[in-house]
Amino acid sequence: QREMVVGMVHDTVNAALDVYLSSEIPEEERDHDGLSDWLRTRFGVSVPPSETRSMNASEARDHVLEEINCTYKQRESDIAEERMRALERFILLQTIDVKWKDHLYMMDYLKSGIGLRGWGQVDPKMAYKKEGYEMFANMLSSVGTEVAEIIFKVHPEMEGTGRTVWHVSGEGREELTHVFADADEPVPEVREPIKRDVPKVGRNAPCPCGSGKKHKHCCGK
Repeated sequence: QREMVVGMVHDTVNAALDVYLSSEIPEEERDHDGLSDWLRTRFGVSVPPSETRSMNASEARDHVLEEINCTYKQRESDIAEERMRALERFILLQTIDVKWKDHLYMMDYLKSGIGLRGWGQVDPKMAYKKEGYEMFANMLSSVGTEVAEIIFKVHPEMEGTGRTVWHVSGEGREELTHVFADADEPVPEVREPIKRDVPKVGRNAPCPCGSGKKHKHCCGK
């Protein structure tokens, strides 16, 4: 589980490094400032541009990943390893559930109009398979990116009841919260029983409206 989440983080960071500091980009065109801002915004990791400017692409990649790993280990230490595992599990399941529902909706949308491809001399079945696979691959990629960002932004807050509420910070992101009990299991919602304001009236009892009829023949029909 930990390896899966860390792998998602590394994949997300490596994709960004390919954009900002690719070895195929001339040294003078590499965006060290952009990479530094991206790491700080997405993961809260500080890697000053001056550090990566003095390195080649491979050295910069190793340095950034090492900083990411150190930050992740520090979060494990701050949160506690057992709670970190529970948090990873929750974020994985929650993100996959949301993304999968969105994927099914988009597949239905694709299916509803795929027949029109025949007008363009394209086999609708082949187009549906090809585009459906691409959408599935994009969904998997978005799951990894989402998990990688959330796991670094979540922070605990203690409630007055002694429970821990986990919040995800970040602009433009809906707050994601989860409550853990002492055993790191979700706390079930406790619902208060419904209480009647007036006593229950039997069907054969006199109707409370004062008509003199039985309740079942009057207001209790």
